[in-house]
Amino acid sequence: MLINNNFLRDKDEDRLERLILLSGNIDTYSAELGLAPERIAWAQGAEDAWQAALSTATVEDGEMDDAFEDYHRRISEVYARYTAIRELLEVLINEFENPNDLAHAYGFEGPTPQSGKGLINAIDHWRDKHERMLTAGEEPVIGDALMDELVGYRDELREMLRDAETEREESRAAYKAKALLFATDSKQLGILFRIAKVTWGDDDSKLRLLGFVPSSEIWTPGQPPLDWPDWPGPAETFTASIIEPGVVELVYSGVKESTIGWLHRRKVGIVDWTLVADDLPMNAEDIVPFRDYDVLPATWEYRFIPMRGDEHGEASYAIIEVE
Repeated sequence: MLINNNFLRDKDEDRLERLILLSGNIDTYSAELGLAPERIAWAQGAEDAWQAALSTATVEDGEMDDAFEDYHRRISEVYARYTAIRELLEVLINEFENPNDLAHAYGFEGPTPQSGKGLINAIDHWRDKHERMLTAGEEPVIGDALMDELVGYRDELREMLRDAETEREESRAAYKAKALLFATDSKQLGILFRIAKVTWGDDDSKLRLLGFVPSSEIWTPGQPPLDWPDWPGPAETFTASIIEPGVVELVYSGVKESTIGWLHRRKVGIVDWTLVADDLPMNAEDIVPFRDYDVLPATWEYRFIPMRGDEHGEASYAIIEVE
């Protein structure tokens, strides 16, 4: 059940409930509300558009997960086979003069890589040495059959990595499209809500039929006394979490006397910060989680700075791994 009209904080199922009501009832009330044809058309199609965006994002997310699961499963299988062939080659190399030099030429330094990209690179190095020996008229330590087997694994891992990254990009695009639709619909809902309130008042029961909550039915939990840190802070709460692929949600609290908040991010290991937002509200009633969309895979560090006019307060930091 809908409990408020804070459209920007709707969960997916809340937004769907709003739009089911809106699209199903808009024709009954559009003339009474004096709506323009374009707004009526948007309201009529809003449920179907949101349902399609939800479905596409869910499907693409599932396909991405499947592709990466298959890729990582195959990495484990190739790792086991590569390790067995490498151990054989190392035994054979020990029969040569200066075996350490030959092992170095094959790239055998340290343990067998366990990542897909590491295995691809190791097999490339191995094949290069194999072909150099053939070109020089030397007999490779292992035969062509085993070398061809390894190259086949390399090509397979390359293709699976490309497929998985393609699925990741398609998933990211689907969630970005969903986020854009969410923002567009939120704006339209806000305008329509204002029209309905001017026409009917803010406590008319008909508001609920269009996906809104009458004022007397809005649920307001008891709020504890505001006990934020004194200026310059830092804020007691600043956390980062993944809510969808490529979407980071930042939750923050206020600092007394602060007027706005600044949010920056940077990749871990990079010196410079990038500004994400410089107008985060600091009034208790206006603070909502901030969502940073289309964040690329990496380890990211976020910084939240309370501001008092032009004065900088004490910063808070959060680190999160985006896959």
